[in-house]
Amino acid sequence: MIDINEYKEEKCCSYKGEEYLVRDNGAVLRKARPTCRVRKLDNEWTFGKLNVKTGYLEIASERVHRIVAMAFLG
Repeated sequence: MIDINEYKEEKCCSYKGEEYLVRDNGAVLRKARPTCRVRKLDNEWTFGKLNVKTGYLEIASERVHRIVAMAFLG
């Protein structure tokens, strides 16, 4: 199992109007929006939640691998 705190690089990115911090191990932190209430996975490092229908890890219906790709590949 991958340790969420074992990483070499961390980047910031915007994806579909949300701000994220992304680590090279695949962990993602969604930043809380300044004018809205804090959501369940805001400001918390996670690999996402498994969507059993699709098999993808997601944060609020956004696939984590796409957020990671946006941060590291543009």
